Amino acid sequence: MLKSEVNLALGIKEKQYSTVQVQHSFECRWILNQDENFDGFTKATVQELLVLDSTLCPIFQIPCGYYAERDGKADSWYIYLHEERIETDSSYILKKAFKWDNTYRVINESKNQNIVYYEDYYLDTRILMKTWTYLDSKEVGITRHYDTKGKLIKEVNHTTGETITY
Repeated sequence: MLKSEVNLALGIKEKQYSTVQVQHSFECRWILNQDENFDGFTKATVQELLVLDSTLCPIFQIPCGYYAERDGKADSWYIYLHEERIETDSSYILKKAFKWDNTYRVINESKNQNIVYYEDYYLDTRILMKTWTYLDSKEVGITRHYDTKGKLIKEVNHTTGETITY
């Protein structure tokens, strides 16, 4: 287990941010998210993570299909089963609310490719907040950001590096 590889936000590995959300997917992959300023994913082993932050130790006991969240590094973990998962011929569609960033997320994970499509909605209003895509743990395509009224405010093209602000 200690040598197992996990995906984690860059800021966690660089000790800039705390881990506030851990996903142990139905396929038994680990994903750790930081509390702010998300800047992409990197990889590490469980052993490396435990050296960085020993408060993660109980989290690596949760079964596949579970999540864990906390407000900050000093807070207790809240562990729960990922409640909504729909399986289609080609993908898994998951829905989850994240109170720590006021987000309601719809995740569409392809079964045969390493591609995941995301849509975030403002939790309190269910208005679209952001859409983006990951391929092999790297953001690809165009990421779109929306304001609290659903108006497009920014697009980031990950192929060209161009950012358009509206």
